[in-house]
This record gives sequence, structure tokens and C-alpha cells, in this order.
Amino acid sequence: MTFSTNARLCAIALLLTSHALAAAPDDDEARQRAQIEQGRARVEKQFQADQEVCYHKFAVNDCLAEVKTVRRKALSDYQRQELALNEAKRQRDGAARLKEIEDRQSPEKLQARQDKIRQSEESAQRRQDRVASKAPAKAASAARRQHTMGGSTAHTADDQREAEEAYQRKLDDAKKRRESRDRRAAERTKPPASGLPAPH
Repeated sequence: MTFSTNARLCAIALLLTSHALAAAPDDDEARQRAQIEQGRARVEKQFQADQEVCYHKFAVNDCLAEVKTVRRKALSDYQRQELALNEAKRQRDGAARLKEIEDRQSPEKLQARQDKIRQSEESAQRRQDRVASKAPAKAASAARRQHTMGGSTAHTADDQREAEEAYQRKLDDAKKRRESRDRRAAERTKPPASGLPAPH
């Protein structure tokens, strides 16, 4: 099989693939992309085979240039197909996004959102009213407790003061022990070594 026959077969395969892709439905995008990748693989395989043929000819450089041109054209066709798929996907995604935005802004959705906000505000107001209505009862209960524990409040203050004094005594004792330990450690250390003689 010669180079020109291979080039014609490649062109026919490319043409058939492009027609198949054009006829395929939009929901079959994955299959189309797979066909594009398969087509690219065929082009690369054919390119490798054509290069081998060129190396056995007298005019190697001219043959290689022609093979590269055929390959570039075939790959650019696949790239155009892929770009068309990408553009179609972008348009579908954009249309879906616009529809989603329109749905969110529909009067029914806006009304439902406003109703939900109004209900949450009413619920918060009811909670605040309940808390406000219970506040006087809580204050009265606290006042009764304070009144019944009136004598114990002074007792609690004395206990608090005694606890603070005990804590301060413990801190002072710990400080004295630390100072004593540091002093003993300093006494146990060896005196510093005498300096080295000065160099001559």
C-alpha cells in the first residue's frame, strides 16, 4: 500500500467520522468524544506507518513534509469537531443556568421565599415574647432566693476571702521552696575554670 492510498483511506475515514458525529444526537456527547479520540489515534497510527514508508524512499524530506501536512489537516478536523462539541456543551450549560435563575426568580418562588422569611421572623418574635413574659417571674424567683439566702451571702464572702488567703500562702511557700532549691543548686556548682594562658 502506498502513501497516497493511505492518505485517501485516512481522508475517507475522517469524512465518515465527521458525518457520523454530525448526525449523532446531543445527548450522546461522550460517544462523540470517544470517536474523536479513536480518530486521532488512527491518524497518529497512520502517521507512524507513513513515516516508515517515507524512510524507504529517495526523497525522504519531501515525503515526510507531505505526511505531516496530511496529519495536521486530519487532526485539525478532529479539533474543529471537538470545539463544536465544547461550544454546544457551553450553550446547553448556559441555557440550563439561565433557566435555573429564571426559576428562582419566578413569582411563585419569590412568594414562597418571602413566606418562609415572614414565618421565621414571626417565630423569632414569639420566642422573644415568651422570654420577655418569663423575665419578671425569673426576677421574682431570683429575688426570693436572694432573700432566703441573705445570711449565707456574707458567709460565702468570708469563705471566698479565706480561700484566696490560703491560695496566696501556697504561692508564697512554693516561691520560697524554689528560691531555696536554686540557692542550693548554685552552691553545688563548681567554680568556673581559670582562663587559659595567653598565647605568646
